[in-house]
Amino acid sequence: MGGTPSFAPCLIIFNEVMRAWQKNNINVKAVHAHVMALHRQFLDGLAELKEEMGSDDLGVWGAQCPLIPEPVRSHTLVFNTKDPSESKVVVEKMLRCADVEIDSRKTYVRIGFGFNHNCEDVAKLLSGCKDVLMELKVKV
Repeated sequence: MGGTPSFAPCLIIFNEVMRAWQKNNINVKAVHAHVMALHRQFLDGLAELKEEMGSDDLGVWGAQCPLIPEPVRSHTLVFNTKDPSESKVVVEKMLRCADVEIDSRKTYVRIGFGFNHNCEDVAKLLSGCKDVLMELKVKV
């Protein structure tokens, strides 16, 4: 720690979390598998939405960046919009939907899934996706 005691609380919290994970048999592989299951649920839900709306054009939700294989994929899904103003609208509308982190950078909408999320969060998010499509009046 040297002469900087401000690291002590962080180390204490880290150690407590690691103890809790060990006690409950949680590890990085299990956390990643959980998040990838949420990705699959979300992407499958988008496919169903596409079918339900009878179109290949789902606006931002149809403009998905190529997915990296699950074993090495980030916990953030990224979608590309036509312009930054559309990204901003999507984020503003989606932030009300679920407790999943959503933000944008230029034309990219980023949705971050974590260990603390569950299937219900994804269902709310998918409902929000449909609402955004309606609000943006995407021709489908």
